Amino acid sequence: MLESPCNPYPLAVFRVLFFLGLLLHFGPSLLDPEGAYGARAFVDGSLRNSQFRAWLGLPSVVHWVATLAVFGALTAGMLGFRPRLCALFAGLGCYLFNELNSLWTSTLALELVWMVCIVWFVGGGGAEALAVGARTRPSTWYVRVLVAIHLWSAVFWSALEKLRSDWGTGSTLSVMLDYPRSYYLRDWLVDVGVGVKGLGTALSLATVALEFALPLLLISSRTRPFALAGLLAFFASIGLALEVPPLFVCLYLGACALVSRDGWWPEIPVPRAAT
Repeated sequence: MLESPCNPYPLAVFRVLFFLGLLLHFGPSLLDPEGAYGARAFVDGSLRNSQFRAWLGLPSVVHWVATLAVFGALTAGMLGFRPRLCALFAGLGCYLFNELNSLWTSTLALELVWMVCIVWFVGGGGAEALAVGARTRPSTWYVRVLVAIHLWSAVFWSALEKLRSDWGTGSTLSVMLDYPRSYYLRDWLVDVGVGVKGLGTALSLATVALEFALPLLLISSRTRPFALAGLLAFFASIGLALEVPPLFVCLYLGACALVSRDGWWPEIPVPRAAT
């Protein structure tokens, strides 16, 4: 089944959003290597200097070449040029720079990104559509299925983990509503939460319920359209309510494309096997 041809657009859309999210997330720091990963970062104490003294001893031009190489890999991957190699070099580069200084780039979404890069490098593909200079042609299911399973199972396991914490009692978001403005929740939600009793509890329990149900509804082709509509609304509400990085939004918008039906996209002629 994984070797059979499929519509290339879902994986291509995911490729564009995946590398775009990484570019938006790491781009500002990659274009300021001395401030994020060099001498100025060392002065303000954000650099993990005890682990990377050798890096600090390199000339600044080496810092620039390394960061621009990662920036180039992210851009090339988004445009569809050798996405397999781009996933390798961009993944390694972003991982190392995040380890070097995670003050502005650390986020839970990165734990998902590293595995996506590994799967993509091993499985290949992704340049069959929406790629510069490439002819649109069918792709295979390898990366598309494995990445979709990885990302959506993470949502389901996240719900299980929430049940073990205060999310299951509905108290987590109630506490967050007491945080200062512009700290974690968006200002409008903090203002509304002050005057609505039980809002935090309702939002906490709804989050757990949706994270449980929606990934399971993706399994059946009959319920998948409703699950996708619910997921898009769910992640839109997260973006409106929480201060989440663009990487998270791009990652899961692309994940929605991965589980979409091939018939929803422009049709690509599938070559028949030789008899």
